Amino acid sequence: MRLEDIGPGGQYASLDQLGKLRAVLEYLRDEHVTYHLAVVPRWIDLPVNGGRYDVQLDQSEDPYVAAYQKVLHQAVRARAILGMHGYTHQVGNDRRDDDQHESGIGNEFNVPGVEETMSVSYAEKRLKEGLSILNNAGLKPQFWEAPHYRSTHLQDEVFRSYFGLNYQADVQTKSKSPVAQYVNRRINGYGASTLGSAYVPTPFDYIPNNKDEKVIVDRVGKSNNIASFYYHPFMEFKYLVPVTDRSGEPMLRDGIPEYRYPDSSRSQLQKLVFSLRAKGYSFYSIQDYVPFTPAHSVPLPSGGSKLLVEDANGDGQKDFMFWDPETGDISVREGHFQGLRNEPQAPFTVWAHVDYINGATAAVSGKSADGPCSFWTIHPSGQLDRYGSDGHHFSLVRSWKIDGGMWNSLYTLRLPGGDILLAGLTQDRMQLHGWLIHEGNLKVLNPYQFNFEYYM
Repeated sequence: MRLEDIGPGGQYASLDQLGKLRAVLEYLRDEHVTYHLAVVPRWIDLPVNGGRYDVQLDQSEDPYVAAYQKVLHQAVRARAILGMHGYTHQVGNDRRDDDQHESGIGNEFNVPGVEETMSVSYAEKRLKEGLSILNNAGLKPQFWEAPHYRSTHLQDEVFRSYFGLNYQADVQTKSKSPVAQYVNRRINGYGASTLGSAYVPTPFDYIPNNKDEKVIVDRVGKSNNIASFYYHPFMEFKYLVPVTDRSGEPMLRDGIPEYRYPDSSRSQLQKLVFSLRAKGYSFYSIQDYVPFTPAHSVPLPSGGSKLLVEDANGDGQKDFMFWDPETGDISVREGHFQGLRNEPQAPFTVWAHVDYINGATAAVSGKSADGPCSFWTIHPSGQLDRYGSDGHHFSLVRSWKIDGGMWNSLYTLRLPGGDILLAGLTQDRMQLHGWLIHEGNLKVLNPYQFNFEYYM
């Protein structure tokens, strides 16, 4: 479920309306409903009586905007998935008879009769400006959705460069797709090179003003379509009542009027949640639905060095490690994957130097008492070494003597209780040797003989 057109204006243009929006989000939180927020960073309107409404989500000095930021941050902390829904979701600086000037109503890209809205430069400029607003507000969008799904083929290349996950159908190939679509093309034009994108459509559409929850509930289970839809939360506002104190005065929380759902009635959203669960369905995110979200591409060094992946610096994200057979340097490229997919990654830096001998190999294991990551090397001379990370470098922690031999690869497995199991495959791939590390002591396990060369 995606909550549509969430922005600092329109149906949410006052603290009172913001309090109602918060009540809806907190209802979903309390019901453990996974949902998505399609956020418009800047809201523009040109009222019929003149003037201009123009508010963006990074104007923190404005008490209304500061309150809006707090509501969105609370939702994200409660595991809502926030995405970017255009920049202003409207077009132009003049009032139009077709209302395209108003955020949430207007188109933004590929607008008929407005030539500039069809260009690549227009799309990238607006995308960057919207992202800057969200970044200044401390919000990190996880998906992209073009307003009214309108864009050109070349503009989609821009959007894919910044977002690997799109909560809409790929309108250039099949705008009414019933399931996820994947684009497996490398994109080089806008920032760092990235590869592939996923599109998650909403084939169940939404609940119009003149319909009820049955327009979605009655369709579930009758096709192979992904049960994905969007909803405008302001449709809940008429069901909400203010929270008052003993004297009947409205109560505030964090400076925002507090609202609640009456215990005796069910709103459209409440009936939708109840009915879908009664049919045995639960809510999940598009990040659960897409098995692998295309994100960052990380350039790797060429040569014979083996790629190893683990959290080396302890920040909770995977890092890339190489043991260079030419120089003996153990280098780490720290992963930074919480920003935009086309942001450049950190360079490789040397964390240790260990002489390499032909027939040696390495492996990594995760967090332990010695640090966030351990780097293991095994030598033909019969030596097993463990290097611990301090978050910036690897240092030798312990060495053990083992039988000598030429090695193809080494594997690690952390066991319950903290023990480490290591397995070394011989260079001819015919034997697997094992060692158990318990409280710093090494126990040799019986080797396993393969009947043919083993490939892992």
